[in-house]
Amino acid sequence: MSAPAIIVHDLRQAIAALAAAASLDRVVRLRIAPGAAAALGPRVLARMMQRAAEAHPEASFTAVLDCAGDAGYALQALRAGVPAVRVAAEREVFIKLADIAIRMDAEIEHAAEIGEVLDLDGENDPEAACRAWLQLTPDPPIG
Repeated sequence: MSAPAIIVHDLRQAIAALAAAASLDRVVRLRIAPGAAAALGPRVLARMMQRAAEAHPEASFTAVLDCAGDAGYALQALRAGVPAVRVAAEREVFIKLADIAIRMDAEIEHAAEIGEVLDLDGENDPEAACRAWLQLTPDPPIG
């Protein structure tokens, strides 16, 4: 079980999620919504995550680009240096992407993997929503 994931749709939500995580000393996975990923591209999203990290340098997180079912986009993101991608791909394609991710020192997760997730879409106070949710979400086991 990995750190809980928070789906963010913009920079404001990413900063709010990291503020909540830092205030609770929690590690989180910021998963960038698939629609945002396709619309903005990996370089813009990487810059967004960098700006969020600069706003809360004390926060511990992994940024995950959700590529939905687009294996080509996942490959493009890995080549652009995105540290972690999530993709819904057939087994053979996923294995090839996983091999590429390993060689690029990146993480890859299959969209079928289910874990704790909070989607900030439509949240008026994303920081409060993250804080409340993280307080109810257990830490993953160590080891």
